[in-house]
Amino acid sequence: MLGNSLGVGLCSCCIPARAGVVGALVGAGDSCSRSRQPSAGAPSPPRSGRRTFRQLRCTRGSDGEEGESALGPAELRHRRAWRTGLREILTHLLATVSPGSVPQRPNPLQKLLGTASSLAQLWGVPGLAAGVTIEFSPRLSRSLGRSLPVRKIVRLHADLASGPQALLREVLCHELAHLVAFQLDGNGVRAHGPIWAALVAKAGYRPRTHLQATSVRSAPNRPRHRYEHACPVCHARRLASRPMRRWRCTRCLEAGLPGRFQIRRIT
Repeated sequence: MLGNSLGVGLCSCCIPARAGVVGALVGAGDSCSRSRQPSAGAPSPPRSGRRTFRQLRCTRGSDGEEGESALGPAELRHRRAWRTGLREILTHLLATVSPGSVPQRPNPLQKLLGTASSLAQLWGVPGLAAGVTIEFSPRLSRSLGRSLPVRKIVRLHADLASGPQALLREVLCHELAHLVAFQLDGNGVRAHGPIWAALVAKAGYRPRTHLQATSVRSAPNRPRHRYEHACPVCHARRLASRPMRRWRCTRCLEAGLPGRFQIRRIT
């Protein structure tokens, strides 16, 4: 039980069910209306030791101390001791728990920004780390990373945050090399061309486009549907994995007909 060292208990068995202690828990803004108290000629309520909620509210004044006059000596002492003990406990907790003592969860993005800064210095583009945005995306399912060179955004697979750090750094280097290659050669650069390969090799990694990532979950295989595109005139048939509404029948077009297909899903 918390508070034994201070001599005050904070469990239910240590708090009496009298009006004084319960009244100490009522908010300081609750005012006591004198009109609710019984007049001199009215019969007094039975002294059973328990009072109604309305009577309990009337034991505390608007200033917090006015209602103490309705308490007995024992109840008053217990009430003040309870307040003093609670105040000492809160003071002790605030003194021992400081913001620096609370353990902070490591932010993987901070380490990634430091890695990006080191790679930028190695590649001779020191302004890369200041303008790039690195984020983990749960939408990536079939690739470990994706780079948007125009917007300077690098998106990484969400499971890389809790996976091997070596794999995370290699994927980050892979995607950052795309940004630097685009910055050096513009839109004409090949995605995995010689410039990209030279940047990855300079960072100490082998230029490769496929990694064996056993710790990263892959997306479940989606059921493949088959759609039949049938010409109602010449009965030509074509199959596709999705509806191709722009397809036309070549024979019917040569004959001057619209050549539209009738599409239906067969699987």
